[in-house]
Amino acid sequence: MHTWKVWLGITFLASCGHLNVKSRSVASLSPELIEMAPAVLARETQAAYENLHYLRLNAYEALDRFDEHLRADAPALIENPAYPELLAARMQIEGSEHEIHERRAALTSVVTDEEAHRSERLKADAQLRALLPLAGQTQGPWIHTLRELHDEGARWSRFYLMAQEQVSDPVVKQQMEATYAAAEAVYDGYRRAPKGGDFLPTLRLERGRVDIQQKLELGRKSIEHHAFEIKSQLEEVAREKKSGRFQPSTGGSGNIVGTEFPAKVWSLTFDDGPGGASTRAVVDNLKTHGLKATFFQLTQMAQTNRTNAQYVRDNGMEIACHSYNHPQMNSQAAAGRDRQIRQASQELSALHGGRPIRFFRLPYGQGVGVADIRQRIASAGMIHVFWNVDTLDWQAQPAANIIERTRRQMASSPRDAGVILFHDVHLRTVEASEAIMRHLKTGGRRVCTLGEIVDQTNRGEVVCPARQ
Repeated sequence: MHTWKVWLGITFLASCGHLNVKSRSVASLSPELIEMAPAVLARETQAAYENLHYLRLNAYEALDRFDEHLRADAPALIENPAYPELLAARMQIEGSEHEIHERRAALTSVVTDEEAHRSERLKADAQLRALLPLAGQTQGPWIHTLRELHDEGARWSRFYLMAQEQVSDPVVKQQMEATYAAAEAVYDGYRRAPKGGDFLPTLRLERGRVDIQQKLELGRKSIEHHAFEIKSQLEEVAREKKSGRFQPSTGGSGNIVGTEFPAKVWSLTFDDGPGGASTRAVVDNLKTHGLKATFFQLTQMAQTNRTNAQYVRDNGMEIACHSYNHPQMNSQAAAGRDRQIRQASQELSALHGGRPIRFFRLPYGQGVGVADIRQRIASAGMIHVFWNVDTLDWQAQPAANIIERTRRQMASSPRDAGVILFHDVHLRTVEASEAIMRHLKTGGRRVCTLGEIVDQTNRGEVVCPARQ
């Protein structure tokens, strides 16, 4: 029997959180973070991880309720009572994950800064290890899927290999090697474990006397608070009047949902990339099926993964913007919103050789009912794009579940038409989206990019005619 303790040492960070190892001055870090003792940072981090686990459990419960409603009533997406909870859960989960990631990136910048004092660099490395709770340090319930542990273990291994290359100081390098060895030990534990597909059984480990139901309820109330706001925005989207044309605006003509498309017309969209092998596999599958899709790329991800970003473009896919680094837009001040919308789209356009960016999608759809946010999107010359089919592939699950859920939502569309939301940064999405590609080629359906649908609609032409 394998030692389960090794799996306690690592926890899941969001798929959209990726590390850029760049040198920054110590002065760029918050004083609180610099002065925080590793033991204190470890306690705070463990509490944050524990909260994340309860949020994730609530998200899976909401997913079950979503699927139950879909099977029973097949309601429209925004009418499914569990959907606002799912959006709120993802928003909170990834918000917490981003905060942990930013701490890690900030500390890494000190460790790899050759101009920083050795004592500062060693302290930063000690704090980094506090962000990697090891066996014996954890308390309370820790709930993981083995796949999540594998993914995070692989990320830490790659991260430390990259960081070590930038360090010449032998003392700092030795300290970093010890940290890397701890992360690698966790990854090795997974690699020795039996494999069972993309979604492996959940491992539940409990220490001490903890009232799990009470903590689950606290997480649920937090999600419900945000879900109420999201629900009101979804209802506002449903009330928007469509003009029969699409153009940058704060009204219905500036927000594509998909329910306004002609019968049998569908658009495939992929968010959060470009990723690695998963993005390339999705593009290759589209080419195999003779289909085109719209990829809503994160500018930060595109800048980090230029080769894969260009692979999407060079294979004839449409490029759109999904913000700079996927924040909660409502929490951004004016300068932050401008950075995430106008500047992010301009930088993405420059990366793609000056190709115009015509479409924007808000992270989580949050802010779609906020006038200031919609005005900024329109002023940047872009049309916002929502969706009427959400595959919910951001949650770890068998590809078969994603396929069934997507087909049920498609079947509930009054005109068998709309916008399908996938995320090309997950391997499970490769299999699921390929099955939906095959489904889209049946029943007289047609698939076009958003740009094709908008241009043909505005010119009064037949929208998305069958390809010869």
